[in-house]
Amino acid sequence: MFNLKKNIKFKTYDKSKWKVYFLFNKSELIYIGCTNNIPKRLDYHSNYYDPFNRADCKGYIAKKTFTSYRFVTVGERKKAYNLESKLIKKYRPKYNNYKDYYWRQTKKMIYSDKSIYAGYNDVKRINYRIICVWTKKKVKNNSNGGI
Repeated sequence: MFNLKKNIKFKTYDKSKWKVYFLFNKSELIYIGCTNNIPKRLDYHSNYYDPFNRADCKGYIAKKTFTSYRFVTVGERKKAYNLESKLIKKYRPKYNNYKDYYWRQTKKMIYSDKSIYAGYNDVKRINYRIICVWTKKKVKNNSNGGI
């Protein structure tokens, strides 16, 4: 259906047409997304961002690790979203898989020049961000010991 092995050099693209894009880490497909602005989305994924995007989880950052990307031009937004959904179900990339993975906090921190309000009632300003990594959930063993 698609040649996912073909390399595409980075250049400016037509923003009027929607695309389904694929992020790879070496040869492993790690993310499938949909956009009409490839450069902006790649910039978002390659830099640190807030993985939780919630008011009660401030001060955390993460980024997706990828080495290359590919995309398919679909044209219409609705068709692109439908194709994205079908491909995610078929290939199950790890960054699309919230059922088996989660953002885990590490003990690593990065200092930021911009401080943010964090804590209860946003009364405390902090200048650091805690780095999070995408981690596979541990499988719980529900055996009753033969009972």
